[in-house]
Order: sequence, then structure tokens, then C-alpha cells
Amino acid sequence: MKVLITMAGRGQRFLNKGFTIPKYMINVQNKSLFYWSISSLKDFFEYEFIFMAVKEHNCVNFIKRQCELLGIDNYKIIELNSFTCGQAETAYNAKNYINVDEQVMIYNIDTFVDPNSLKKIHFKNNDGIIPVFETFSGDNWSYVKLNSFGRVVEVAEKKKISNYASIGLYYFRKWDYFLNSYERNKTSILQQYKEIYIAPLYNEFIQKLNVGIHEIPKGNIIPLGTPEEVEVFENLVQ
Repeated sequence: MKVLITMAGRGQRFLNKGFTIPKYMINVQNKSLFYWSISSLKDFFEYEFIFMAVKEHNCVNFIKRQCELLGIDNYKIIELNSFTCGQAETAYNAKNYINVDEQVMIYNIDTFVDPNSLKKIHFKNNDGIIPVFETFSGDNWSYVKLNSFGRVVEVAEKKKISNYASIGLYYFRKWDYFLNSYERNKTSILQQYKEIYIAPLYNEFIQKLNVGIHEIPKGNIIPLGTPEEVEVFENLVQ
């Protein structure tokens, strides 16, 4: 398995609040948001991590230091020449570094999850897995609809088709599933959302492959994608 970390976004909401460093470098209780986010995947540290960053952030040495602190020994850092149009495009830029038949887990850099809620055992026996939490308000997530057997039958971005929202982590049993769906759907997703999200890519193959969810208790996940969410996190870990 490869663990693909997408971190090539601008972090515009933080820039608008006056932050001058990438959001994953912001410290909370003497640990970076990078550290907090990646520590969620502690059970996967035996696998190779691939960090997809952008050259403008000049973050290679930072990532190396953080990996040393976390205990991640096997990793690559890929620097992109420019910002991307979303998490899916960032991930696609790793296409030459992963075998098409290899398992891939793709994770953002702005969510903390209790590591006990993300274990290797949770990602078995499915062609795709979307970890989710239950939410009853808002419509600003990626949402997953299930059938009566607990299988994923629809995934939608910023449209509340169910109470199950993605945590920003996506598993594909074969890298090829992601690549093929991205190449066929990137234009339509970009036109619809102005950004290329990963979640809608599952709609390409949910009818012929087994895609399931892994539900995480809401109290075990903390979003870190906005300055306001980081402030809430700061208060929680004091």
C-alpha cells in the first residue's frame, strides 16, 4: 500500500486571515498541524508515504523533520511546480510513482482523527472505502449514500444526500481505479464544482465494484481546514 498525502493547496482561508505560512506548518501545543494530521495514520507508518507538496512552500526540510518526529522512515516528497485544482489533481500527479495494481490511501492534511479509529483492519475486503462520520447539519462536506446492505450507492460533493460525511480520506484497492475515473471525470467535476474533488470519482465504479464505509465516532474527528476549526482544536488540546 501507498499512503498519498495531498498538500498542494493554497490554504486561501488562512491567507485571508493573515497567516503567512502554509496551514500545515501552524503550531498547536508545540506540534504542527502536519504532525497532528499525519499522526492520525499511525497504524499505517509501515507503508511508504508520498507527500505531494508545492515548490513555492519550500517545505522539504520541514517534512523531513516532521517525519523524523513521527517515526516515518519510508517516504517520498514530490514537489509540484504550481498549485492544483483540488485534492484529486494533486493525487493524480503521483501517477508515475505508484503501480496501477497497488492499494492506495489518499489523505488530506487538515483533519485530525483519533489513531485508534483508523486501523489497517478497517480497509479490508473492499474495492474502495470511504471513512465517514455522522452529521445532521450543514452541507459543506462530501456525502455518502448507502443501500440497505451498507454499500455505497452514491457520493456527492456539497450536497447532503445522507448524514454520512467523508473525513477526507479515500481508499482504493487498485490505484488504477482512481486513475481511470479521474481521467474520465476530471473535466465534468471541475466544471460542476470549480475544483476537482476525489469523492465524486467513486460514482464511476460503485455499480460494479464493492465500495463501503468505515464509520468513525464524531467525537474522534476534528477538522482543521479553517482558522475557526484550528481555534476550536487549540481549546480542546490545552
